[in-house]
Amino acid sequence: MRRIRTVCLTALLGMTLLTSSAAAQTDQLDCEIPPSLQPLFDLLNTFTELALLAGVGLGTLGLSIAGIMIVVPGQDWTRRGKDVAKHVIVGTIILLSAQAIVGFIVARLGSTVCV
Repeated sequence: MRRIRTVCLTALLGMTLLTSSAAAQTDQLDCEIPPSLQPLFDLLNTFTELALLAGVGLGTLGLSIAGIMIVVPGQDWTRRGKDVAKHVIVGTIILLSAQAIVGFIVARLGSTVCV
């Protein structure tokens, strides 16, 4: 369990430190974004923030449920709790990586739509 916790915390710390929001990506562009495309970049930024909040909330809830399942007596509950914990960690990492994906798309798309 300590190894899983270490891997999870390392992944979360890495995602937090190595990614930046879509708004920050658009601020780093060398040119102005056309006003007609500004709502698209705002929408991408909103999705990024919602995915981050959803990942943290669902990860917390899922790990709480997995902990309760592990504490309940019985080998079957313990096995199921460990499986739930593994799935929650993988799902949380996928949800939190959405911020990096959106940042990448904005960086690529931003350079082609500059005026």
